[in-house]
Amino acid sequence: MNSKKRKVTSNFNLIYLPLLFALMSIFTIALTAYNLSERALMEQMERNGVYLTQLLSRKIEGEIVHYHERNELIEKNLLVAGKAVLAVEDQLSDKQLSNIRDLFGVHEIYWYSPEGEILYSASGNYISWTPNPGDPIDHFMSKHKHKDVYVEDIRKSTERDKYFKFAYLRNDDGSFVQVGYSIDQMNIKSEKNILQNIVERITDNEENILYALILDENFTAVADSDIDEIGVDYSEDEHYQVVLSGEVSSFEWYYPQIDDYVLEVAVPLFFEGKIIGVVGIGLSMEETKKNVTLLTLMFILLAIIISIGFFILQRKNVITPVKMLNKHIQLIDTERLGVNPLNPSDNKSFSGLYETINQLFSKLHENITQIHNLNEKVEEMAYTDYLTKLPNRISLSLKFDEFVGHNQMIAIILIDLDSFKEYNDTRGHLYGDQLLVKLSERLLSIKDDTTFVSRFGGDEFLLLIMWEDHAQLNAKLQKIEEMISQPIFITGEELSVEGSIGISLYPNDDKQLDGLISKADIAMYHAKKSGKNQSAFFSKALQNTILMKNKIHDILRNSLNNNGFKLLYQPQVDVSTGEIVGFEALIRLKDHQISPAEFIAVAEEHGLIKRMGRFVIRQTILELSKWKVVGLDLKPIAINFSVKQINDKGIIEYIESLLSEHRIPAKYLEIEITESILLENDSEAIMFLNRLKEIGVKIALDDFGTGYSSLSYLSNLPVDKMKLDKKFIDQHLNESGKKIIKQLILLAEAFELDVVVEGVETIEQVRLLQELKCKYIQGYYFSKPIEDEQIREIHSKKYDIS
Repeated sequence: MNSKKRKVTSNFNLIYLPLLFALMSIFTIALTAYNLSERALMEQMERNGVYLTQLLSRKIEGEIVHYHERNELIEKNLLVAGKAVLAVEDQLSDKQLSNIRDLFGVHEIYWYSPEGEILYSASGNYISWTPNPGDPIDHFMSKHKHKDVYVEDIRKSTERDKYFKFAYLRNDDGSFVQVGYSIDQMNIKSEKNILQNIVERITDNEENILYALILDENFTAVADSDIDEIGVDYSEDEHYQVVLSGEVSSFEWYYPQIDDYVLEVAVPLFFEGKIIGVVGIGLSMEETKKNVTLLTLMFILLAIIISIGFFILQRKNVITPVKMLNKHIQLIDTERLGVNPLNPSDNKSFSGLYETINQLFSKLHENITQIHNLNEKVEEMAYTDYLTKLPNRISLSLKFDEFVGHNQMIAIILIDLDSFKEYNDTRGHLYGDQLLVKLSERLLSIKDDTTFVSRFGGDEFLLLIMWEDHAQLNAKLQKIEEMISQPIFITGEELSVEGSIGISLYPNDDKQLDGLISKADIAMYHAKKSGKNQSAFFSKALQNTILMKNKIHDILRNSLNNNGFKLLYQPQVDVSTGEIVGFEALIRLKDHQISPAEFIAVAEEHGLIKRMGRFVIRQTILELSKWKVVGLDLKPIAINFSVKQINDKGIIEYIESLLSEHRIPAKYLEIEITESILLENDSEAIMFLNRLKEIGVKIALDDFGTGYSSLSYLSNLPVDKMKLDKKFIDQHLNESGKKIIKQLILLAEAFELDVVVEGVETIEQVRLLQELKCKYIQGYYFSKPIEDEQIREIHSKKYDIS
């Protein structure tokens, strides 16, 4: 510390110099106070006037915008309601119109025939009413007959003593809908009334505002607090000309009504970014002049009093207390900021300042403590999952780098809970959160120096395990699987949890964490496809499978967009006559040698099967149409139907539309379903098949004998045929197994089902099927799937099977 005593205050600077300056200022103030005060107050008055006028201008603009927005909103609502009616024109009724009226908040909806007769009414009134000549509706029908949409201005109803705003939307056949909104409930005032109300309100509420006016872009007064001045032309006023160009103008002028000068402030009036007029107000200057005089006198008197008292009080109340304050501040213990360091009673002159300093130090201590706590919380949030309190991805990355430093092998284990989405959907997200927390606590129990547990996101967890041999790793994996499979209790309910596990290994599979996680994800995806509660290690074969699926997906998507599919047709033959009784349509890629078994599964997985299914339906019906054109007899064509196509909304209507368009009887279209379609949604699938049956489409149960069919399914399903799968035939169509096939044929006959045997390739198989009284067969023995051009060659062919 500097031993030289520091001078705390300067008497000259604190007392004598300010006093001298104050005495000199008294005389200067006496001469200039009036002019300065007048100028300052006038400038302040002008600024306040400009500010007030700009506020008024923005309020007017807002009122105009609000006025137009309300009208536009109502007009849009009328049009939306009208479009909603057109969207359901084939389901129209008074009740339907009433529902739409209530939904969109309109008040009247009528549906007219092309001749102008009311067919439906939201209120149930005026049914069969027709407009008279000259009626606005007759005007719309005759004068605007080429317009699909027309909106009227507000008008009085021809039938009631009410005002409405109506919109009309015309249908393709000339019928149209009329939607109306009641003016009584709109409560819309005219734009000019709104402006006049604003100027009258501001002059009534503000004493200093003598008048207010609004000019349009032609300098005509459209609103004025002096009503007699409305309509006056101000085009010769140069001040308003300046304002209309975008400037603000303020000027003094003699106002005869008060026999004195006023300050007028005028600003541009904007609407949608354009100047549409001028807003002006006149401010009284009388109060300002009085204030100028009073302020000048008070200022001089105050200066004299301050100068006299300054010297007396300065030493007593400033110099001495400041020295004491300096002394006390130097004695503050900076290590004890949370304790009041100063005693206000030690310096009564600055007791409030002492308390403020105490509060300052207290706040400083509090802020330092909060910052410390916040830093701890931020650090926790940065490295910890908010829900489970497990380490997050950032912590995982840091721990991986730490494990790599030990030069040991590391297993990256990705756990994905099976059916977690169903838990959330059926029980709620809070339930799902509790499940994640419970499982996190369980997984955390296996954490040690070689095992790190983290939450990866959603229902996925990532574990890092350092290991030396496969036995050690497999034991750890088994422990994890057992831990996951154990029931979890949530709010007293026992819940079975299953998880799919994917494992990748460092450094064998990858040396980067992102790559290892990606490969663990591939393995997990494979485990999930293999069934619930499974685990799998990453391998190149798995990666190649994913890459191939992605490649097939790209090919399918490109083929859908570029006509890359085609249909082949395989005939079905009557065993007794050798005649072709129908065909099965089989989808193929034009430019790629990929089997349907591969690309159909990819299409289902990626949501492309619905578009492919519609392609097959359309091409099949077009093929039947071609046969009609060239004079060939129509024969049924069977198409395969995926389980995903049940969820294709509108597919039945699509089939009906195509059959109707090409005039093909529905009995010539046959839908082949597999038994798996029943496992997805039994009741929904049966309802779907019944709808197909109702329109006349034939239904065949494909691949019978390879799935889960039961007698109850056969009795409940509306099927016409049973198709025996090729693998089943290869296994049982021999001397030792033919009894099984015979029983299936008898079973089908009991349910009045035709039987088609697929995959027939030899004459021996044909002979056995003839012996077993099978009706229809299909296979390479007769024909491979052929192009549509070849159908004409074999359409009427009769095979020799004697």
